[in-house]
Amino acid sequence: MNMREIISRGGGVKRLSDTIGRHHATLLGWTRVPPQHVRAVSAATGIPPHELRPDLWDPPATSGVAQQQPVKTAKAKRSSKSRNSETPSSQGQAA
Repeated sequence: MNMREIISRGGGVKRLSDTIGRHHATLLGWTRVPPQHVRAVSAATGIPPHELRPDLWDPPATSGVAQQQPVKTAKAKRSSKSRNSETPSSQGQAA
């Protein structure tokens, strides 16, 4: 979805920027909604997050559950994996 349509559905650049707490010039500089603003823009426009950023949000399940979860990126998976792994210095030591 392009920013022109998003801004239009938000009531115009001034109204949308006021609603999400950003300067109107900031919105005009976006080529797409930044990840940290997806939820606010979604709430202000009524556009589901998966339509604003399909690369970051999965569409809702067809089972009727209205939950939407962010898509885990490779970077996020790597960082959580590294936090859970032991450090090399702690391996092999007796407890």
